[in-house]
Amino acid sequence: MSRPLSSSTNAPSADQSAGFFAHHGVWSLGIRLFRQLRFGAKAAIVSSLFLLATLVGVVLYLSAAQQGIERLRKEQAGVSIVERLAPVLHALTDLRNASRAQGAGYVAATPLLQQAHQALHQAEADLRLVEGDHIDRLGLGQEAEQLHQVLDALPTQADIKAIEAALHKTVEYDNLIAARSGMILDADAADLQLLMAYTREVPFLAEAVGQMRSWGTVALVGQLQNLAAMQRVFGWSARAQKHVAESQAWLKGAIKAAPALDKQLDLAVLERAQAYVGQADKVFAKADPALVGDVDGWWRQGSQLVADLYVVQAKAMQVVHQRLEARLVAAEAERNLSMGLILLALALAGYFFYSFYCVMDGGLKETRRHLEAMSSGDLTTQPNPWGADDIAVLMLSMRQMQDALRSIVGDVRMASDEIVGSSADIAEGSVDLSARTEAAASTLEETAQAMAQISGTIQNSAQNAEQAAAMAMDNATAAHEAGQIMQRMVATMDDIGTASSKINDIIGTIDGIAFQTNILALNAAVEAARAGEAGRGFAVVAAEVRNLAQRSAAASHEIRQLIIDSVGQAHNGVQVANEAGASIAKVRAHADRIGQLISDIATEARAGAQGIRQVDEATKALEHSTQQNAALVEHTAAASTTLREQAHALSERVAQFRML
Repeated sequence: MSRPLSSSTNAPSADQSAGFFAHHGVWSLGIRLFRQLRFGAKAAIVSSLFLLATLVGVVLYLSAAQQGIERLRKEQAGVSIVERLAPVLHALTDLRNASRAQGAGYVAATPLLQQAHQALHQAEADLRLVEGDHIDRLGLGQEAEQLHQVLDALPTQADIKAIEAALHKTVEYDNLIAARSGMILDADAADLQLLMAYTREVPFLAEAVGQMRSWGTVALVGQLQNLAAMQRVFGWSARAQKHVAESQAWLKGAIKAAPALDKQLDLAVLERAQAYVGQADKVFAKADPALVGDVDGWWRQGSQLVADLYVVQAKAMQVVHQRLEARLVAAEAERNLSMGLILLALALAGYFFYSFYCVMDGGLKETRRHLEAMSSGDLTTQPNPWGADDIAVLMLSMRQMQDALRSIVGDVRMASDEIVGSSADIAEGSVDLSARTEAAASTLEETAQAMAQISGTIQNSAQNAEQAAAMAMDNATAAHEAGQIMQRMVATMDDIGTASSKINDIIGTIDGIAFQTNILALNAAVEAARAGEAGRGFAVVAAEVRNLAQRSAAASHEIRQLIIDSVGQAHNGVQVANEAGASIAKVRAHADRIGQLISDIATEARAGAQGIRQVDEATKALEHSTQQNAALVEHTAAASTTLREQAHALSERVAQFRML
C-alpha cells in the first residue's frame, strides 16, 4: 500500500525546546510574539515604536525649546514694560521731590511740578502702548489696570501722600513684572547681572539720589536748621552709597561675562553719583559755606544726576532688549535648525527604512517564490542573488540547496526506475517460487504418507523374519535330534512329511514377504528418485532393503528346494535309511545356514525399520519446514507486490519534479 508524500512541514510544538527555539529569558515574550507575525507586521511594530520614541523625544525637545523661547519672550516683554515704566517712576519721583521742595519754600521747584505732571501723563501713555502688546503674556492685566487707576487719580496740586502711594504701587507693579517675566532668573550671566543692576540697583540709586536732592533742598532752605531733613539726607546718602557699590559690582560681573558690554555701558554716571554722595558730606556734615548757600546748584546737580541715571537705565535696557532679541532669534534659529535636522533625519530614516523594507520584503517574496516552486516540484527556477546582504546570502544558500536537491532527485529518479524493474522481477519470481514451494510441500506430504506405509510394511516384515528365525532354530534343533531318533525316523516319517509341508508353507510366506519387501523397496527407490537430493539417503536405504529381500527370496528358494528334497527322501527313507545320517547332517548344516540367514534378515529388517522411521521423521520435519517456507514465500510475494506498488508511487512522485 503506497503512502502519499507530505508536502508540508509541521511547525515546532509549543513545548518543543531545541536550538534557536529554546527559552530566551526576558526576550521570550518578544521572540514568541514575532514568531507569530509576518515581516510586514514586524517592521510596522518596530518602526512604530521607534517613531513613537522619536516623536516623544522631538515633542519634548520642541516643548523645552518652545518653553525657552517663551521665557525669552516673557523676559523681553518684561524688559519692554520695565523700560517704559522707568519714565513713570522718574516722573513720580520728580513730582514728589518738587512737591516736597515747594512745600519747604523752594520757589524754583514750582515749574517742575507742571513738567512732572506732563512727563507722567506721557510716560503713562507710552506704558499703555507697551502693555497692550505684552501684558497678557505676563498675566498682569488686572494689576496694570489698578496701577493706571492710581495714576489717573493723582491730583494736580501737590499731594505727597498720594504721590508716595502711586510710587509704592508702581514699585510693586515693577516687582510683579520682574517676577512674572523671569528677569531675575535669567540663565545668561551677563543679562542677569545687567538686569539686576539696571532694574534694581540703579532705580534704587535714582530714588536715593532724588530723596537726597529733595531733603537736602529742604535742609538748605532752612539754613541747616531742620535736623530731621538732615538726618534723612544722611540716611539716603548711605543707601545711595550702597547702591552705587552694588551697581558697580553687578556691572563688572556683566562685563566679565560679556566683554563687549564695556563699550556699550556708561559707568561714569555711577562715579558722578558717588561724587554727589560725597558732596553731601561736605554740605551737611562740614557745612561748607560755599556749598551751603548754593541751593539751586544742589537741586540742579541732583536733578541732572537722577535724569542721567534714568537715561543710562533706558540705554542699558535697550542693550538688554537687543541681547534678548538676539538670544530669541538664536533660540528660534536653533529650534528651526534642530527641527529641520530632525525632519531631515526622519526623512532619511524613513527613506532608508522603506528601502530596507523593500529589500527584505522583495527578497523574502522572491525566496518564497522559489521555495513554493520547489515544493510544487519545479526545480527549473534559478535563484539569482544580487548584492551582499542577508537575503542575497540566503538565496545563494537556497541555490546551492536547489542544486543539491536537483542532484538528489535525479539520483532518486534513476534509483526508483531501477527499483520498479527489480521489484517487478522479484514479485514475479516470488509468485513462481510460491507456486513451486506449494507443489513441493504437497509432494512431501504424499511422500511422508508413503514412507509411513513403507515403515509399517518393514515393521511387519521384521516381525515375520523374527518368527522365521525362531522356526529355523527349531528346525536346527530338530535336525540335531534327528541323529538320535534315526531309529524312529521311519515311524515318524509321516510326521516329518507333515512338518515339511508346514515348512513349505512358511517358506512360501517368507518368499511372499521377500517379494513384497522387494516391491516396497522398489517403490521407495522410485519415491526417493522423485524427491531428488533430499531422498538420496532414503534411496540408499531402499536399495539395501531390496538386496535383503532378494537374498531372502533366494534363501527361501533354496530352503524350498531342500524341503522338497527332504520330502522326497522321507518317502524313500525306508530305502535310504543308511543314507539318512548323511542327509540329516546335510540338513543340519543347511538348517544352521537358514537360521543364520533368517537371523540376519531379522536384524537387517529391524535396522531398515529404524532407518525408515528416521526417514519418516525427517520427511515430516522437511514437510513442516516446506510449509513454513511456503507461507514465508507467500508473505514475500505479498511484500514484493507492495514494494512494486510503492516503487511505482515513488517513481510517479519523483516524476513530478522538473529539472530541465
